[in-house]
Amino acid sequence: MLDCPNPPPVTVVLDPYDDVVHTRAALAAHAPHHGRLTVHPTPGADAAIALAHDILAALGKPSPWPAAASSTRP
Repeated sequence: MLDCPNPPPVTVVLDPYDDVVHTRAALAAHAPHHGRLTVHPTPGADAAIALAHDILAALGKPSPWPAAASSTRP
């Protein structure tokens, strides 16, 4: 585990209504090199491990979970 003495703040924005304006704004803000990720959660997945794989996909990293490849969206 990495240790960061002064971790940056984390903000999570949820869009339960899947509003197109919010989705477009989130996609436009996606900039991993600046510490901003836009993650499309896998539909129907409610496990933390699924979110971890979705975050890997948002970072452009391969997922060790074969099902993630078919559910990953750009």
